[in-house]
Amino acid sequence: ENNQITDRGSADQTNVDLKAKIITLRQNARIALKQSNTQISGNALAWNIDQKTLVASEPITIVNPAQQVTITANQGEMQIDQQVANLSGNVRGVG
Repeated sequence: ENNQITDRGSADQTNVDLKAKIITLRQNARIALKQSNTQISGNALAWNIDQKTLVASEPITIVNPAQQVTITANQGEMQIDQQVANLSGNVRGVG
């Protein structure tokens, strides 16, 4: 955004589709969202840079240390800008 790094991702395996601007992170995938200070982890995260969405096809953990909230689920989708997550399967929250 404005040529500044706003979010960061890492994983053991990464696939980047430059045309679609989708980054697929596999095995020990982690994304740190700077704006909301939220950390997302899982083993399969598809991050659409242009649409600012994240899709987890496998278990996902979302942690917001500032709000002392941790949420886990079997899978889910997140709209990063709106800070909205739609989670399904064994959804649990602590905070």
